[in-house]
Amino acid sequence: MLPRSLWAVFRLALIVIPATALAAPPVIGAHHAVISVATTEEAQQLQRTMTGKLGLPAAWPLAKYGARTSGGVFFGNFIVEIAVWPQVDSYQFLGLALEAPDMDAAFTELRARGLGAKDRDASDRWRNGMITQLAGEGLGIFLTQFNQAWSAPLMDAAKRQFAVSGGGPFGITGVTAIEIVANASRREAIEKTVAPARPESLSPALRLVDGGRYQVRSLVVQCKEPEAAKAVLPAGMPLVFNRP
Repeated sequence: MLPRSLWAVFRLALIVIPATALAAPPVIGAHHAVISVATTEEAQQLQRTMTGKLGLPAAWPLAKYGARTSGGVFFGNFIVEIAVWPQVDSYQFLGLALEAPDMDAAFTELRARGLGAKDRDASDRWRNGMITQLAGEGLGIFLTQFNQAWSAPLMDAAKRQFAVSGGGPFGITGVTAIEIVANASRREAIEKTVAPARPESLSPALRLVDGGRYQVRSLVVQCKEPEAAKAVLPAGMPLVFNRP
């Protein structure tokens, strides 16, 4: 048995440890980024370029899902969603999705951390949640939870194709970092959302940059032939290719 003095310390520890410290992390990392194109034809062309010339597998087919047309491309550890968004210029990142293993539990935990969290939209394929402090005109950082019955077979096939191809003809190995420009209050909200992890410790890492317009400035992609990979993409694509 523990001495009485040690029992007293143990009981005190149980009292002072906050419940949130024992909760499961609300998110497990960045899942995908949403990049805009103006038309369906432009979306088809960009997905053909990424799956053809870059040799990357589709994460999900380009199609109309509810009110929005989109398709996903798998970069080895991260997905770029190509979304038709006629209201904005092409090749801007409009959204960054953080993966929530359990959306309802994530809402509860984020609210306990002082953040606003609620459902944004849902379908039979995925459910998205809004983080009030991270919504904005230029960018929305939000939660996502995919229906595994729909997404798991697609992702299993994408991972097999990526492994067999060796990341395509240019040897893409994955996205290493996502550069996010945000003010102090939004950087703090991001840190609260991903805690206990640090943004820079995730994979891909979230690099928080103090600056002007709230945006995902770029994805940093690790690649054996960065110059050749960059050359096949349309001008203005916010992807940075670096050697391992």
